[in-house]
Amino acid sequence: TDLLELKANPNKLGSGAVIESSLDKGRGYLATVLVQDGTMHVGDVIISGSYYGRVKAMFNERGQKVQEAGPSTPVSILGLNGAPAAGEKFNVNEVRGAKPVVKKKPDPVLTGEIFRCEGSTLYEFAGDYEDVEVPEFISCIASGAFKGNKTMRSIVIPDNCMEIADSAFEDCISLVSVRLPATLKKINYKTFNGCDSLKKITIPASVEQIVYNAMCCGLDEIAFESSYTTWEAENEYANPSFWVKKGKTNGVSRIFFKGQSFEAADVFKHGSLYTYLRSEGLCTNCGSKFGMFNKCKNCGKKKEY
Repeated sequence: TDLLELKANPNKLGSGAVIESSLDKGRGYLATVLVQDGTMHVGDVIISGSYYGRVKAMFNERGQKVQEAGPSTPVSILGLNGAPAAGEKFNVNEVRGAKPVVKKKPDPVLTGEIFRCEGSTLYEFAGDYEDVEVPEFISCIASGAFKGNKTMRSIVIPDNCMEIADSAFEDCISLVSVRLPATLKKINYKTFNGCDSLKKITIPASVEQIVYNAMCCGLDEIAFESSYTTWEAENEYANPSFWVKKGKTNGVSRIFFKGQSFEAADVFKHGSLYTYLRSEGLCTNCGSKFGMFNKCKNCGKKKEY
């Protein structure tokens, strides 16, 4: 009898199966995969089940870094945003290249199936995942991009994203965790309104202003990385930037700054931590008390007011 000559084509986008995957502390998600057809390169975007990512590094069975893997080659890869199950299929979904073309041609799998983008602006999230990582090439999240999402529980926004428009996450009722970018300048109108499951948030030092009616949701604690961030206190014409707990009403009860904790009701009316700390005779750099010679007991900064 004749034997069939079975050969995989190495001159196409790679595909195969996941052997195992796990979370490696310090490196992120590590997946061992078997390339069954085509060739996979460092820099390729792959998707496996509900997870995706760009291959940041690839290692052979001896732990040595390699740049590509052809048919019948097992390799371990870094770059996925989660740990797909053993046996899950994977596919390369982008033209080869270590750097994404972010301005003219966004990744097709991200824009077409999960994130709908134009250039580096994210206009709509079309997925139903619980844990979301916004692609690194995104520099702006448009108004209402995630509005009304009922499944997302956590989101990580890359530091490349410098703008989040009005109502971007409004009424995301399951959202409990947000990582804001370290380059964000302002939290806009209704950004997190209606996010009733969101209890804690950290405001990066880059944020200069939280506009009125921006975070009227389920927040109980806010941590500020800078004392200079300003917010809008309640007035007769508009809702405040966020609700503050008063009696039995829900709202922010504690405000944190550099390890110090303050009653939100005491701080809120001042419109910024900087103004509040000055009024209390505390260090505006870390929130601690001053000691001898008007030097902060914690950071050593000299009193400037």
